[in-house]
Amino acid sequence: MTTETRITVEPADVAGIEFECRTCKARTVRPLSTDNYVPERCKSGLCEAVFFADGSIEYSEVKHALDLIGRYCKATGQPFSLRFELKPSASQTSTGRQ
Repeated sequence: MTTETRITVEPADVAGIEFECRTCKARTVRPLSTDNYVPERCKSGLCEAVFFADGSIEYSEVKHALDLIGRYCKATGQPFSLRFELKPSASQTSTGRQ
């Protein structure tokens, strides 16, 4: 028998958004809101990594996506539920036989 683990979260379950620098591994966690702060570069002081170029479309898209999720978290009375399915890591997936 195979067991599949499905993990879903609703936007209201998201407490914050984590940004991790791929160069120095420094992390910053920001609470999810309706007007989210998106760092444009690493603020750790350990490196000079740039996350987004000034005025880039990527920056605008990430900010817009987070703002939409933040606004949806506050919305009430929607005629549907929105959930994100997360891909489980190998340690969260079990296979057994009976």
